[in-house]
Parts: sequence; C-alpha cells; structure tokens
Amino acid sequence: MFIEKITNMYIPKRLIILMTLNFIEAIIISKLDNIIFYMWKEIQVFIIVFLVNSFTLCYDKVIKLC
Repeated sequence: MFIEKITNMYIPKRLIILMTLNFIEAIIISKLDNIIFYMWKEIQVFIIVFLVNSFTLCYDKVIKLC
C-alpha cells in the first residue's frame, strides 16, 4: 500500500517538475525549433514512465488475483 502510494504520487509530481524545468531551460537556451525537440524528448520520457507505472500496477493486481 505504501509503495503504491509512492509510485502513484511522488514520481509523477517529480516528473512534471523536471519537465517544466527542462521546458523553461529549452525556452531560455534555444530557438523555437529546438523547443519542439526538447518537448518531444520530455513527452517520450513521460509516456515511458506512465507505461511502466501502469504495467506494474496491472501486474500487482494480476498477482493478487492469483
């Protein structure tokens, strides 16, 4: 229960903070073309983490059913 709370609550918040910081960094450092590139990288990371989190949650539920 405690581990599920950590994976559901803290990781997305940290990721959102990191994404916004990287986005601000991209705006400061680079031009519009590079901002899109930075955003795409961040979106990819977010999708991967989301898939991993949802997979682990489903896996835990399957184990509990068995």
